[in-house]
Amino acid sequence: MPHIALPITPDGPIVTCDVSPSNVRRAALTASGAITPNPVRVRLLVDTGAESTCLDPAVVSRLGLQATGLVPVLTPTTGSTAQVVAQYDAALFLPFGSTSRAFDPLPILESQLSPQGIDGLLGRDVLEDCLVVYSGPNSLFILSI
Repeated sequence: MPHIALPITPDGPIVTCDVSPSNVRRAALTASGAITPNPVRVRLLVDTGAESTCLDPAVVSRLGLQATGLVPVLTPTTGSTAQVVAQYDAALFLPFGSTSRAFDPLPILESQLSPQGIDGLLGRDVLEDCLVVYSGPNSLFILSI
């Protein structure tokens, strides 16, 4: 079973991966003669409390993503009042040694996360296809598919 074992950092369980516009979006950009953005390397906090994977607006901007809709989101800071956030289609590539697992298309949500020193959250929409082991005593986490 392909896996990665990474140290738990002061920021928590962080996985570094690549994100790009979805295959459909890249094909549309190529067909129109537009420049297709290169993938962006991001630091995502593994967050079992997040229903969806999220990216900081700076990453969304670098990728030139176009919103595909608006989604109401409840967070600990919004209480029972949903905050409406933009949703985008992207492609996420999780590294597993010499291979990677593509999640494409992956609907991602926009969330201001750079003040926390991360580019986004790796949510349960991706984690539902993974095995996650969090070993606090060993200061490491394992992510496998």
